Amino acid sequence: MIALWLTLACNHAEEPALVPLDAPRLLRRMSLDLRGTLPSVQELDAVEEDPEQLLVLRDQYLHDPLLEERLVRLFTERWHTRIESYYIFHTEFEQWADDPSKEHPFEASVGEEPMRLLAHVVAQDRPWSEVVTADYSFANETLAEIWPVAWEEGQTGWQKTTYTDQRPMAGVLSSNGLWWRYQTTLNSYSRTRSNALTRLLVCDDYSARVVDFDNLPPLSDEEALEQAVKTVPTCITCHATLDPLGATLFGFWISVQDSAFELGTYHPEREVLGRGFLEVEPAWYGQPVSGLEELGHTIAADPRFGKCAVQSMTELTLRRSVDPELDAARLEELQQVYRDEKGHMLAVLAAITETPEYQVGAFGEAATEHMRSRESVRRQLSPGQLETAVSELTGFLWTDTGFNQMDNDTWGYRTLAGGIDGQFTTTSLQSPSMTTTLVAQRLAEGAAGYLVLHGTPFEAGGLLEGTTLSERPGDAGFDAALARLMWQTRAVRPSDQDVAELGQLWLDLEHISGDPQIAWQGTLSALLRDPEFLSY
Repeated sequence: MIALWLTLACNHAEEPALVPLDAPRLLRRMSLDLRGTLPSVQELDAVEEDPEQLLVLRDQYLHDPLLEERLVRLFTERWHTRIESYYIFHTEFEQWADDPSKEHPFEASVGEEPMRLLAHVVAQDRPWSEVVTADYSFANETLAEIWPVAWEEGQTGWQKTTYTDQRPMAGVLSSNGLWWRYQTTLNSYSRTRSNALTRLLVCDDYSARVVDFDNLPPLSDEEALEQAVKTVPTCITCHATLDPLGATLFGFWISVQDSAFELGTYHPEREVLGRGFLEVEPAWYGQPVSGLEELGHTIAADPRFGKCAVQSMTELTLRRSVDPELDAARLEELQQVYRDEKGHMLAVLAAITETPEYQVGAFGEAATEHMRSRESVRRQLSPGQLETAVSELTGFLWTDTGFNQMDNDTWGYRTLAGGIDGQFTTTSLQSPSMTTTLVAQRLAEGAAGYLVLHGTPFEAGGLLEGTTLSERPGDAGFDAALARLMWQTRAVRPSDQDVAELGQLWLDLEHISGDPQIAWQGTLSALLRDPEFLSY
């Protein structure tokens, strides 16, 4: 479809409403979206010479190990599990009580646990139903120290595992990370958790429904409210399905909110409490279920489950919300792919990259005002994409006291860089701001300094291969290295004037400092914070 659409777009007699990016820039978008990093110079050269190579390289990206890492961060934008304030702090665990370096790994690991399962299912081309039916979970050495999971001595990194505390296994429904994020109060009886499940898995958000509170008792009157949810029609509309779902989750119900044992362990003896507290039988939208495992299979069989997955993946990939009515035709096409491929989301992800909405780089004359207001022809790099792309280019990873500065807000700049914190900021920024500009500047300065002073940029395979510190603008090796660098970071062939202007910046910096290393630091920093680099 890619090659066909690009061919049609070149027919100037019938210009499309959405004009696609040229092949190199489209490859850059695909690489950043699927791997979080830039394509190589060789890959850009290949698609420039033969646009048909887009499909070949796109398929390679879909099987690149970086895809799974990229999906972890992408899914976090919707599931919001990566927060930094759980009921339990790392200091509650005796072995970490006096070790501040454990704070960031602890917080990151808890939130990533359920996202690792989602990313694994997609990246390994497993059916999406496994998200709620898998008999396994994921853990790393950090979680293995504090949670009841099977773990072999000496293992490191994220590994597939199982819980050992008798909990029924139902994919993310069984994960501690999900329920540490979506807590419940003692008198909420898992209703908030029920709404989290319906919102995330079938796109039914009870909190978005319009409710008339005029005839309801005060929120402070708990007894009256509990009676109202069973008798008042306004309340019954939601609670008739919300409460039976909540009744299935009482193995995770806790009696003490700040107990590491209570939060980290499943309690099978409490499964029956849901029936008593909520006075209903466990069910999923009226369909009785016997427990967590059956709940997972019931959710997977719900027709809304696949539709919601396709809609969510489309929103995450297009970097905008979709309208079930205005985008109905495109969503139906993608849902048909989901059905044809037996629920394999990798095929859906590939299909999304072949749509005009994904490939758009400009608007044609036929574009309506609605299209112009909805579609984004230029997208902003997320903090994760920016971090990975800069790290791959320069080897620089911005950390402080154990905290990844682009991946946390306790000591870092994740939300200031346009990301989310999962609690107060739940939608990523899609356009530049003062803070995103400042963070990008500091990251660029740090990365450029690290590469020039501590890296090997002038050696074979280095970022500035082909030139040396003794060469200057106008020298063949210098200009060629600068042109290649601009091509790699922007996916646009620089003109002679572009190279000359950047070379003049180098000369100005060298004149002021008297040091070619400082000149290179400033020049690289300018490239890494250029709007052409920070967008795609």
